[in-house]
Amino acid sequence: MKTYFDAITIDAQGTIEFTFSSNVHNRPLTAEVCSLMDCTGSMVSWIGAGKQHIKAIADGIQNEIEENYDKDSFLRVAFVAYRDRNGPCRFDWIDFHQAPNLEPVQTKIASQPPLSDTDLCEDVPGGLDKALQLGRAKENSSRAAQILVWIGDCPGHASFCHNGGASWYQHLNGLSDVSLITEIINDINSRGIFLLLSDFTPYVQIMPENSEKKVNTIIANEFM
Repeated sequence: MKTYFDAITIDAQGTIEFTFSSNVHNRPLTAEVCSLMDCTGSMVSWIGAGKQHIKAIADGIQNEIEENYDKDSFLRVAFVAYRDRNGPCRFDWIDFHQAPNLEPVQTKIASQPPLSDTDLCEDVPGGLDKALQLGRAKENSSRAAQILVWIGDCPGHASFCHNGGASWYQHLNGLSDVSLITEIINDINSRGIFLLLSDFTPYVQIMPENSEKKVNTIIANEFM
């Protein structure tokens, strides 16, 4: 797990460099990282690791900003937990906090109960939708590197997220109370947000493959 979270730091640093490399740095820069985590029963060890490593991730990114860009540049971190549509605590989140004041984010991650459910798919689209509602910097700002990190071991509802057919989940078009996953991915693309996606179980390989066709995507399978 440490290898995975170290890879997040490296990938985020690369995204920041890509975003800011062509800009004239005469104003403060913003880097925003939102971690979106499946908090169902199978993810219990990842919840603990997320709390442990989020400070290290923030420190690594903050050092990258301070060494290469304006001293006034800053990092903001947020967290969204999701589970499944019918279970308790479907969503929980904390909006962006600016480093070094990340203890509230660490506390929010550590407070998540790992709740199991009865089917394979989880509400990944709903979690992504919640993450897009957080208080980010001005849309499409060239002064902000926006990164969304998805950490999960099960696919979302809809055929965009898996190829298991109705045997995995009967509503292949998604959930009625959540935007279509294709619309959410298009929204991510239009805002210039980078996706860092996990690919460490065979169940979740389809979503990263489909996502990278539409949006700037880094897939973390090689780090597991």
